[in-house]
Amino acid sequence: MMKANGGTGTANVASGNGGQIFLGAGSGSSVLAGNVNMSNALVEANAGQAETVATGDAGTILLSFAGNYTGNKAVLHSFSAGNGGGGNVTVTSTSGGDITLTDTASAFRNWSNGTGVVNVIANNITNNGTISSRAARVAHATPSPNANSGGSVNITAAGTLTNNGDINASAWSPSLEWISTNDESTGHGGNIKIIAGAMINNGSSGVEKAGRIYAHGGLNTQGATQGNGGNIDIDVTGAFSDNAFSKIDSRGNPVNASATNGDNRVSISAGNINVNGRVNASGFYANDPGGYVELITTSGDLNVNSGSLVSASGGIGDVFNNQGAGGQIVLNSANNMTIAGNVTAIGQAGLLGGNIDATAAGLLLVSGTGILDTSGSSTGSGYNVISINGNSLSILGALTASSSVGQGGTINASINGTASTSAFNIGNYDVSGTASGGIIHLTADTLTNDIALNDTQTQWILESATGDLNVNNTVRGYEIDLVSNGATSTIDVNSSLTTTGLAASSNGGNITITAADNVIVDSGINFGGSASGGSGGTLTVNAVGDITINGAINGEGIMNTTALTGNGGTVNMDTHGSFTMNETGTISVDSVMTSDVNTPNANGGFVDIRSVGGLTINTAASGVSISSRGASFSKNRRTGGNGGQLTLTSTSSFIDLNDASGTGNYFDTRGGDTGRFGVSGDGGNVRFNYNTTLLIEGEDTSPTGSFLRTGGATGNKGTPGTDADLLYNGAIQ
Repeated sequence: MMKANGGTGTANVASGNGGQIFLGAGSGSSVLAGNVNMSNALVEANAGQAETVATGDAGTILLSFAGNYTGNKAVLHSFSAGNGGGGNVTVTSTSGGDITLTDTASAFRNWSNGTGVVNVIANNITNNGTISSRAARVAHATPSPNANSGGSVNITAAGTLTNNGDINASAWSPSLEWISTNDESTGHGGNIKIIAGAMINNGSSGVEKAGRIYAHGGLNTQGATQGNGGNIDIDVTGAFSDNAFSKIDSRGNPVNASATNGDNRVSISAGNINVNGRVNASGFYANDPGGYVELITTSGDLNVNSGSLVSASGGIGDVFNNQGAGGQIVLNSANNMTIAGNVTAIGQAGLLGGNIDATAAGLLLVSGTGILDTSGSSTGSGYNVISINGNSLSILGALTASSSVGQGGTINASINGTASTSAFNIGNYDVSGTASGGIIHLTADTLTNDIALNDTQTQWILESATGDLNVNNTVRGYEIDLVSNGATSTIDVNSSLTTTGLAASSNGGNITITAADNVIVDSGINFGGSASGGSGGTLTVNAVGDITINGAINGEGIMNTTALTGNGGTVNMDTHGSFTMNETGTISVDSVMTSDVNTPNANGGFVDIRSVGGLTINTAASGVSISSRGASFSKNRRTGGNGGQLTLTSTSSFIDLNDASGTGNYFDTRGGDTGRFGVSGDGGNVRFNYNTTLLIEGEDTSPTGSFLRTGGATGNKGTPGTDADLLYNGAIQ
């Protein structure tokens, strides 16, 4: 036993400071030669015990040696019993030897007011005991509670650090549960810095202080206030791994949770990382927000394996049901990444979810057991974001950014290569919200595989970075954006885009298609009101190249006894190339009456088509090519809906209306019919804007008959509506 303790104080006299103990260093002494073995040993440099807050500072212990150190039931301890300052405990092998703490009774530790430091330096370090710089407990704190914080722990292992024990820089709390009044603490967690060639963190089932790295903030009796969690920084050249029972934990109440200068931060950088246990920077109890977790590989893979937890979630609540907002998690792999465990930045009841950002230079796989969750439950939600980026993506697990109160969050998926089909399994995405759904943004160099996305609440943004965007399966949402950015890339809609309203009296959503080259619509685009009433949405198509319409475009409004509105939708198409609608293509923005209701909101919609390189419409094989009719009524004293408006513009070339083979009509903008004593709707205007020639080819050579039906309807013995205008600003051929 070796002691250099200060004297004990009384009620009127402060306790003394701890002394200094140098073994092999300092005061001109040389480094201890050979190995150092300590068994059943105690080395102390403590401040004296005090009956008041006036307390001495802990002393200094320095042990340096040329060989290996083995501690068996051996403790090096620098302790301040109250609010005194910390001393330093340093154990170092000067010639690259190893350090081993063989059992749970062995320790390097400093307890003080947050200023103490423990330094351990060697080649290989094996910790089966305790390496700690914790806050000192104030047995008779006046005033209460204890405000002492954790100190600093610095461990450097040129070889391998194997932690089977406890590495701790927490504020005082004898357990993770509520504690007695005398043990209340508002202190902050300290900082832990580990540098190693390789690191293994192994816990043991049922053993609290095994495989544990803690920098907790302090607790009080209700869990309502406590200190910030500290920072845990692990920098490993080679591999980092742990087992299922290991725990790396910096929980507390962060004032600032961020990558730099933040609280509650856990950062692990290694050549490759395998997480099997718990990496946690969550909030502790009442209203504690989540902290910041960062896992980075510098050369190899990053694996968050099944059964593991990486968390920056808000506090789980206390007896008063207080909770915290989610924090931030960053995962970055220099090669592949597999997420088979839980990665969570959840906002607990009433608060926002956090953010998760996962990036892999190779394949990013979320396996069937993998979960990424930033769900929240705040009326201000919609800020919870999941961003995943990889050379290729395979999403088989669950990505959740939902909100139980308010707007759903956002999922951004970016693929550096060609997207795999499994990346778009809609069953795995959830950005739902009680107010509205959130956004899912998928970006790839080329999106060519099947995209089967059938989610009614989601805004989908599908974007090709440099290649084509081919939609080969159904996309459903409340809003859809298709974008191709490649200079020669084409958007080809081979299957259904649907934003049709589903809830009673709900309006159709908006669809936007933007192409750096061509747009081809081979299948249906639907953005009408729900079957039980609602107005149509808006379809916007912009192309640098050509636009070709071969499928049916439907933005009809639906009127019935429950609907407040049922106007037709809006179509805006603009191309720097040519616009062509073939016989199989149709556009309908009619207002349709399914059951009579006396309302003025049953008008046809608007169609505006603009081109630079010419505009050609081949009349429909049957029916009407472009229709914007007002709704009709059969009962008395009803007012028919007005027809909509159609505008065709070709700024530098021709408009060609070709009826050579079709048997249908070109345009229909009639007002709706009415019942007895009612008033029919007015017809809608049709305008042609062109610089050269309007070509009317085929059977009909004048603007009548199958070419145009635009006058106010006569109705069933009702009053006809006003005829519409047919407007030209050039010659007709």
